[in-house]
Amino acid sequence: MNTPLSMLITGMLIAAGDLKSIVCSRPIWKLAAVRMLVIPALCLGAFALLGLFRFGMAAQVVLLLECCPAAAITSVFAVQFGHDEQFAAGCVVLTTLLSILTLPLCALVLTMA
Repeated sequence: MNTPLSMLITGMLIAAGDLKSIVCSRPIWKLAAVRMLVIPALCLGAFALLGLFRFGMAAQVVLLLECCPAAAITSVFAVQFGHDEQFAAGCVVLTTLLSILTLPLCALVLTMA
């Protein structure tokens, strides 16, 4: 029930908020850029530098997980601990939408490495 419930809460936060302000929010885009581009690139570089590609499929799975979107439970934690719920929900939604492009790109890079 963890994943469906957190998705439901994220959906409720998005429905109650302003979708345009979420899409136009610079902090959300900055977080999405770091989460979807910078972290995977740094991990790819670290794996190459340390020679961890010798572990084959295990290394590729770890790197592919680095390209995944923010977890939906982030919104639940924001609600529970009284932080910016709209920011958390916006990050989940935007990174999920961007993962449509970044996950295949990351998989392509991993097959070439």
